[in-house]
Amino acid sequence: MKKYFLFLSAILFCCVVACNKKQFQKKPENLIPSDKITTIISDILLIENAINGLPPDSCRIRMMNIYYLDLFTRYNITKEQFQKSMDYYLSNEGNALKMFKAVEMELNDIKNEYFEDDEMDDEKRITIIS
Repeated sequence: MKKYFLFLSAILFCCVVACNKKQFQKKPENLIPSDKITTIISDILLIENAINGLPPDSCRIRMMNIYYLDLFTRYNITKEQFQKSMDYYLSNEGNALKMFKAVEMELNDIKNEYFEDDEMDDEKRITIIS
């Protein structure tokens, strides 16, 4: 599980940086603050991990839509606002590196909180899955 988070983070970072050859963009009006967007990206990686863990015959698309709707509602943002903010942060390699380093640290904190012991009690395990 630990390696999966790091691997997924590294792949996402490489894809975004390699495919994003845009010039530095001007700051959008409704830019999501960098600390908030790192938390959102961490949640997105957790969502993707949960969805990828579903059986192939399940209704993944419906679950993904529910998770993302909840995410955007929880953070009081729109899909367009998120996309414009990501475009802005990723248009500068320095911003992107800082952002994904912060995401990696946040995911490591989550991992350490829940997976510090190999023997986790059932109540904590159920909380993680829910």
